[in-house]
Amino acid sequence: LSDVTEMRKLQQLRSEFVANVTHELKTPLTSIRGFIELLKSGDRDEETRQYFYDVLDIEAERLHHLIDDMLVLSQIENAKDDVQTVPCNLNQEIETVLRWAKPIAEKNGIVLRLEAEEAFLVASSPTRLQQLFGNLVENAIKYNKPQGRVTVTLQRQRIMVLVKVKDTGIGIPQEHLPRLFERFYRVDSSRSREIGGTGLGLSIVKHLAGLYHGDVSVESVVGEGSVFTVRLPLLEG
Repeated sequence: LSDVTEMRKLQQLRSEFVANVTHELKTPLTSIRGFIELLKSGDRDEETRQYFYDVLDIEAERLHHLIDDMLVLSQIENAKDDVQTVPCNLNQEIETVLRWAKPIAEKNGIVLRLEAEEAFLVASSPTRLQQLFGNLVENAIKYNKPQGRVTVTLQRQRIMVLVKVKDTGIGIPQEHLPRLFERFYRVDSSRSREIGGTGLGLSIVKHLAGLYHGDVSVESVVGEGSVFTVRLPLLEG
């Protein structure tokens, strides 16, 4: 006798992933084909043509981001270790993320703030660290309220460093929290697509934290905001 439970579970997960990928790719492709047909179907005034071109550009960019995120996730999932791991100053890498995010935050009237008790060293790839916290900070901005705040705090917890990304946004209903880090899981599909989400950002965060022997968790209150906490092992020195 053989226990095929795990095998069937993996087959089901693979089947769900293929179905999700197909759906996510089909949505922008359908939109692109539709607008191309409209452009070909007759003469359009300049304003209408420009609107169609803008939509095509947005949908093509959405496809580009989706494929990029799928490639990143595939690389992380298949990696047992990161050969580019080096001692990284976590404070500096998060400061880089906040500098990158500042124009987006200012456009939305969001204030970014970093609070750190001390400087922390972790073993990681600088690029991967920026991907991890870039996803969290970007989400905290996108799902925030006008004139809101995003606060990133770093604090020691014995041999770990805790990085908390806190926003003053719309919050997440409790029933969604257990599935939040699944691939393509969205709390609000229409809002997520409207602001350009691929549904893979938090899954990338989870796998990156795991790649560096850490983890991620979330707490949220609807109408008040969310706190994502990443725990990573510290390097002493």
